[in-house]
Amino acid sequence: MIQYFKVTTLSPIFIGSGISLTPGADYVHFPERKIVAILEPEILFKKFDLDERFIEQWSNALMNLESRQEKAITLRNLLKQKKSNFKPEDISETIIPTEEIRLDEEIKKHLRSGNGLLMIPGSSIKGAIRTAFFSESLISIYNSTGGLNLNSFNILKNNNKPKYSDRNFNKKIFKNNNDYATHDFFRFLLISDGYAERSIIVKTLSVEVKDDNLSKRDDLRTFLECIPEETEFYIQMKWNENLFERNKVENNIDRNKNEELLSLLNISKDRTKKLFEKDKELFFDKTDHYNQESIEKIEESFYDKNSFVLRISGQTGYLNMTGGWQEDLLSISDQEELALYVRRITDRNTNNNSLPFPKSRRITADGKPLGYIKLTPIEKSEYYHALDHQLKKAFEKKEIITIPQDETQPRNEPEKPSLNPFFTGNEIKLNTELIAECISSPIGRKSRVKVFLKEPNTVEADMNGYASAVLGKLYKVKVTRMQYGKVTEVSFVREV
Repeated sequence: MIQYFKVTTLSPIFIGSGISLTPGADYVHFPERKIVAILEPEILFKKFDLDERFIEQWSNALMNLESRQEKAITLRNLLKQKKSNFKPEDISETIIPTEEIRLDEEIKKHLRSGNGLLMIPGSSIKGAIRTAFFSESLISIYNSTGGLNLNSFNILKNNNKPKYSDRNFNKKIFKNNNDYATHDFFRFLLISDGYAERSIIVKTLSVEVKDDNLSKRDDLRTFLECIPEETEFYIQMKWNENLFERNKVENNIDRNKNEELLSLLNISKDRTKKLFEKDKELFFDKTDHYNQESIEKIEESFYDKNSFVLRISGQTGYLNMTGGWQEDLLSISDQEELALYVRRITDRNTNNNSLPFPKSRRITADGKPLGYIKLTPIEKSEYYHALDHQLKKAFEKKEIITIPQDETQPRNEPEKPSLNPFFTGNEIKLNTELIAECISSPIGRKSRVKVFLKEPNTVEADMNGYASAVLGKLYKVKVTRMQYGKVTEVSFVREV
């Protein structure tokens, strides 16, 4: 059975794409409007008469100027020579608000889908659930032991590099032998990706506690493209029952309890609450660097019985990752041994091996923590209504592009786009291209997709030509078979 969720961001969310945007090369800052425009060459070349001299001057600035600020100023001056009053819309459709950014700062770009929407991978949510489940399970299993032994649990992998390993954790939780992977029921949990339309540029700082002293480090600032708080997106979760039955898994964990989605989310919510309270004691209550309104809003969400709170995304702190298990599970003496060992390896040129590690957290410049989301179960009809609305907006933005015309000539009506995601039944014929969402992806059989037509003619069909379809993902497909005017089979064209 598929479970549908509305996800609300309680604080800014950052899922990195691995790409950094550089001023003068990738974006232009408009401080008077408090926005940045991400350069899009196809728009830039349509709106400006960019000759070889412009390209040469721009290339030379990028290659020869050392200062990012100089590169940014050079590009603005070159564009002003072509169009003295150029606007953000002249260079980009991706225009992002920002409160504070300097001309020489790089921006870490958020992960985006092929149609330009901000993407929240289902794997990020699944990873947060899995880490929370592991942490709570290990604490329960070893609560009476007084801690774990470093060597027996491979937290130190070898003598050269400190490395965390979850191999033995897997064995203890799922099955105490080398075949633990077969018994890891998270293999069967499928979570779709979520998509958001709006982003903001956020400045983050590091807040550190060391020797009971708290300080805010502006010198460690970063600029991130984030999904803002109070953003809503939609996901679905389900168990791959076909794969589960085929593997004939016999788990040593209570299947009725731990494999039920809402139970897993409750475990994750409890773990997230514990980490939040630990941060609150260590950071939030000791300084005015934090945004009290934001902290109170997150705290109140933990007491909403109809929703679940998780912490995902980058820059959310060590305890939210796999390595964070050790703080709850190791004895004090083993924690000290680990800290000394890591410091000896990572700081060979320093004699201060006995210094404790500073504890730090990333916050926004206005004092908000990162990464908190709230999941609220919803009905199937609400999920698909929201998805249809989002799909329409994506097509309006990316598929229908009006080519600029000479204003002195009569304006022609824009050509009707060849691809329309919302057809009536009579307009469909073989080879028509449509948009579809994967609703079933059994191994060894054809994927099943929901084809987006004009309601109430939405249909389900088999999809050929793509063995790696992912539940909840959108694909462009081509109609390959019809029966009595109804689409019965499509073939994969590309991901959306």
